[in-house]
Amino acid sequence: MQTLIGLWYYLLAGMLLVLFGTVAHISRAVSNVYPDRLSNKPLMDMAISDGYDVTDRLFGTEYDESGYYKLESGRNLKIAVLSTLAFGWGAMLLSTELALAFVYAANEMPHGLATCSRVAFLRPDGRDYGYRGIRDTRLTA
Repeated sequence: MQTLIGLWYYLLAGMLLVLFGTVAHISRAVSNVYPDRLSNKPLMDMAISDGYDVTDRLFGTEYDESGYYKLESGRNLKIAVLSTLAFGWGAMLLSTELALAFVYAANEMPHGLATCSRVAFLRPDGRDYGYRGIRDTRLTA
């Protein structure tokens, strides 16, 4: 039973890590002001460019003709998501404290969402709007 519970938390962490990897991919593609590749020579780009490094060369990150990171590249998305998954799950496997912190955060999230929904539906005078969504017995007076 404990194995299934542990597996559930790793799958939940995997879903969040996939979301983080996707956000990282989109933000890298959208927020580039200067191109990552400045020439057609990879060694020269690694020396003078701030965004192009050895991992981009090893994994085969794709760039457009202007040298910018390609947003529409499935390969770039796969690299971003898989690297986030590998580092996140690896950190959880190597650090028990990190895994337990994730478990604690995942268990407390419904209570935090209930508190946020109650605060969001309060009137300025402190009375409730009457919304009765998630029941949280810890907050009742």
